[in-house]
Amino acid sequence: MDERLQQIFDSLPPEKPRSCLDPYCEFIFRLRASGRTYKRIRQILEEQCGVKVSVGAVYGYAQRCLESLEGI
Repeated sequence: MDERLQQIFDSLPPEKPRSCLDPYCEFIFRLRASGRTYKRIRQILEEQCGVKVSVGAVYGYAQRCLESLEGI
């Protein structure tokens, strides 16, 4: 890559997570693996982590998150 472009790239701040649930991907995976429902996961996220999302948002995110973790 051109040196000037590399300097620009290096100076850019890291991107913010695309979803407020990104930091909880593995946590959600583990909760699902232990048999928690999406409704209960939403409740845990709100009560314990201060994350307010709908059950549908947890479900949709979990489907994408779990697909990415299966490759690990």
